[in-house]
Amino acid sequence: MEQATIIGIDISKKSFQLHGATAEGEPVFRKTLSRGRFLAFLSEVPSCLVVMEACGGAHHWGRAIIDLGHECKLIPPVYVKPFVGRQKNDSNDAAAIVEAAQRPTMRFVAVKSEAAQSDSMLFRTRAPLVRQRTQTINSLRGHLAEFGVIAPLGPGGVEKLRGELEAVRESLPEQVASMATLLFTQVAALSGRIADLEKEIRVRARERADMKRLMTIPGVGPICAMAVHAVAPPMESFRSGRDFHRTGNGFHSRCGDTNAASQLASGSAPPRPPRFLRETRLQLRDRLTAKEIGILCPLLAPARFSASAASSGDGKGPTGGAGSRAALLCTDWQ
Repeated sequence: MEQATIIGIDISKKSFQLHGATAEGEPVFRKTLSRGRFLAFLSEVPSCLVVMEACGGAHHWGRAIIDLGHECKLIPPVYVKPFVGRQKNDSNDAAAIVEAAQRPTMRFVAVKSEAAQSDSMLFRTRAPLVRQRTQTINSLRGHLAEFGVIAPLGPGGVEKLRGELEAVRESLPEQVASMATLLFTQVAALSGRIADLEKEIRVRARERADMKRLMTIPGVGPICAMAVHAVAPPMESFRSGRDFHRTGNGFHSRCGDTNAASQLASGSAPPRPPRFLRETRLQLRDRLTAKEIGILCPLLAPARFSASAASSGDGKGPTGGAGSRAALLCTDWQ
């Protein structure tokens, strides 16, 4: 029997379907193994390329397979689906994994270390807590608005909302006040857990050189740096920064991690200037020439001007010249 040079594995919780093939794609063996016999079988097979779908548990098994001396690669399931035949079953899925892996343009997922997955779990544990806090605050604001108690949006308006409630507590039904107190307690508990996780993220960010380097980028803080460090694939897997951001395949897209992508989008958005600064810009636009605005606007917003100048590389804004710089700084911030 010929020796298999590539093995495709369709993994599950208790059983594993293996499909061994030659370099030309000819099938060598098909096996179904239990969880206990899986690694024992691979330890007896000569070193080869082992390919799996990047699904739950794949990184754990990938590390174990690499320790056995094999080369292990992971493929996003969406790239395997076109190679599955008419009948979708474990055997056909394993064969499709082999066929997909032999394509010269296939994009693979790097096997993550335990440390990287630990950081990823820290980042992803924070995300649902933030969503739960937002849902609870919105529920609280909606309920109290029915009784004429309102406050500004966001976590910053919770304490003001509590103060407004205390001011009219005597005039509200007792059940309304007790339910609102329950929701306030829930918001405080979630905020405490989020603060603890963010403290741990800041500690880890100070300990890792790559995260410290990421935080030198304007708009990138510890949470955003943790997102890139823990969730994004190695930068070597991208051909360029455009490939990193590319719609459809890039990390910062719908096919990437949505929580991490949202952090990058938030970090890249320029902060809204104070109201007096916006009014000053409008007055400048109406009273001064484009050249004069181009000279004065950087003085009103040096951080924004520095970021735009750095992105262009020539210190003259995206297209160069005073007119384009004035348009960027004054019309984009209205």
